[in-house]
Amino acid sequence: MTERQICDLIDISPLDWNSQTTDDCKKLGLHPWCLHTAARAIAERELWTFADANSHIDVTSSMFASLLHLNITLTVRLCAVLPGFPFGPYGRGQAVDQHSTGTFAWVSELLHGPPGRPMIPNGPPFSPNYVHITDVARAHVTALRVGPLDPPQRKRILLVAGHVLWSEIVVHLAEAMPEIKGLLPSPTCGTGRRPTEYAQFEARNAREILGIEKYRSWKEAIEDAVKDMLRVESTMPEPPV
Repeated sequence: MTERQICDLIDISPLDWNSQTTDDCKKLGLHPWCLHTAARAIAERELWTFADANSHIDVTSSMFASLLHLNITLTVRLCAVLPGFPFGPYGRGQAVDQHSTGTFAWVSELLHGPPGRPMIPNGPPFSPNYVHITDVARAHVTALRVGPLDPPQRKRILLVAGHVLWSEIVVHLAEAMPEIKGLLPSPTCGTGRRPTEYAQFEARNAREILGIEKYRSWKEAIEDAVKDMLRVESTMPEPPV
């Protein structure tokens, strides 16, 4: 999938899928992010195949959204929660020796590096969406309790709370947490394009199937992530000189 194609996919709904295949993943020069998203899409397609063949089993999964229509017989026992980019504190008991992986890699970018450095640009394939990890957990717990729908429909839940630019995050953190202002990158980072120029996610299923209407703000999500990363790093041994 090219950057141009990602840019052109403006409206993303639970009916959309990533068109990448296993053969696509074997191509040389594939962007690591595209390999990551392809693996998730392929895994979810296999999960739906399993659910269709075993409709007596309840399955709840979490995968990021993929983008191509598939024609598969509907079942009602599987509920797939597809969160956007989750931010927030580490989980209880979560191993933190690799504490700057996933979206925490972006949080680490906010806190580490030379003064005045640029932040990761808000450009494809990084659509600047967010959802607080607590809301992701809430959606999973709720999904476990959802029974068959009438009329039957596939329970794919896009969970996106909204959009935010890194430049907005930098400015907010400098004001809300002045003690880390000297650690932050340049507030002029990124392209300046508005998030909705990349993609708009249809999150209606989260409301209609799971009853989720309100989400924690991006300010709370980012602040919680930053504070917890600082806490974790304060407990880690100093690297050898």
